[in-house]
Amino acid sequence: MTVVTVPGSGAPGTQPPITLSSSAGANSDLAQAIGALLATLPGGTNLTTTAGAVSGAPTTPAGATQILQLTSSADIDVQTAGYEYIYDTGGQATTVTGSGVAILVGDGGGQFNVSNSTVAGTTGNNTVVGTNGYLIQTGDGNSVVFANGSGVVSTAGSNIVVSNPTAGGNVIYSSGTDLIVAASGATTINASGDGSGILGGASGSITADVTANAVTISSAGTDLAATVSGDNAVIFGGSGTTTLDLTGSNGTLAAADTLAGGSGAETVDASGGSSRSYYFGGTGPLSFVGGAGMATIVGAPTGTEAVTVGSGGLVFSAYLTDNASTITAGSGSGGSTIFGGADSDVTYTTSSTAAGAALFNAGAGNETLDAGGSSTNNNFFAGTGSETITGGSGDNWFDFNATLTGGAADIITDYHAGDKLALVGYDTTQSAASVLGNATVSGAGVTLALSDNTKITFTDLSSTDLLKNSILYGPNPTTPV
Repeated sequence: MTVVTVPGSGAPGTQPPITLSSSAGANSDLAQAIGALLATLPGGTNLTTTAGAVSGAPTTPAGATQILQLTSSADIDVQTAGYEYIYDTGGQATTVTGSGVAILVGDGGGQFNVSNSTVAGTTGNNTVVGTNGYLIQTGDGNSVVFANGSGVVSTAGSNIVVSNPTAGGNVIYSSGTDLIVAASGATTINASGDGSGILGGASGSITADVTANAVTISSAGTDLAATVSGDNAVIFGGSGTTTLDLTGSNGTLAAADTLAGGSGAETVDASGGSSRSYYFGGTGPLSFVGGAGMATIVGAPTGTEAVTVGSGGLVFSAYLTDNASTITAGSGSGGSTIFGGADSDVTYTTSSTAAGAALFNAGAGNETLDAGGSSTNNNFFAGTGSETITGGSGDNWFDFNATLTGGAADIITDYHAGDKLALVGYDTTQSAASVLGNATVSGAGVTLALSDNTKITFTDLSSTDLLKNSILYGPNPTTPV
């Protein structure tokens, strides 16, 4: 709950409080609350009513609080006229300029240029420009709000809110289907309206609590810290830092929820989520913690990802080139499917009690697949490039298929008892025994040459003894020889 005062409603220290709830739908009642407040003001005899169009506010008599009711179109500067409260009930377009004024707007719509003031809309389409301090409430219409000072904006309907705050920052309660542009400065957003959009600017910061569904966030140059509990969010990171706490489902981080990373650092905590999410890394570093939903992460060229696998498991692609990533699986982690990329390094580690194994698929370029810190039983599929593979302490499978390899030089660094080597689709006139018989033993280890000129070097072996009875050879081998 947030308690704010109503700018323009009395002398400093006497403004009555308005309480705003951060729950979905509650903010749309703010205009009615302000209306009820104005209706209780003392001095009913000080109500001035305009019966026709005016270009300047009527002269106010000396005395206490003055209230101006507009029943037709108007273009007035209420500050010079001395009015403190405006009721716009005319149903026609109105232009009001003022400072220290409280305005209740009907369905006519209008342009309101205010400072240290309160504007409460009901159903009209309004344009409000606020400076210094303000409390602005849009109604069920389609309004445009420029928040160029420090204050609170609360919305219903479908609106455009441009936040360009001064040092104090803006707080925006969005219960409509809004487009919120955080152009600069510090903006705090509570978004409960489905289908809204939040756009960052060249600088500043956004702190967002998103309970709505299908919200799109693009942080651009701002720093973004967001808690997203709604479903189907799409989030684009930018050059600023991005920190996300995701508990909704079906999202995409482009941080399904979707996040697309940018050049800044992204931190994503999806441990509270339960459905599939998608994340597209940027050139900046990504730190990700998975949850019960399957996470799909696509790394970017030159990007770095640090991923903790959740119970829902992981599909990870290093993608393209020069990606460096570390994937960690704990006791409650699901399985991981990992696709390498050219000139990329993927490191996979697990706790001693980890249950989910990893499936590594090498790509077309030269890469390193390092599972030396894992204890799970992993599968490694060689690609057309030259790979350096470390399997870890589990019973691992190293798979070479003639349709996927192409004369590359591959290295396996830790072949041990319990591991298996599958050679599929190579020269049918050869066998595991003939391949072993033609092996080369040197100071670099044991090297096997295959019929497509692929070479596999086992750097930790000094003889072929350990390879005997552990090789599966043929078009569809099932038994090691």
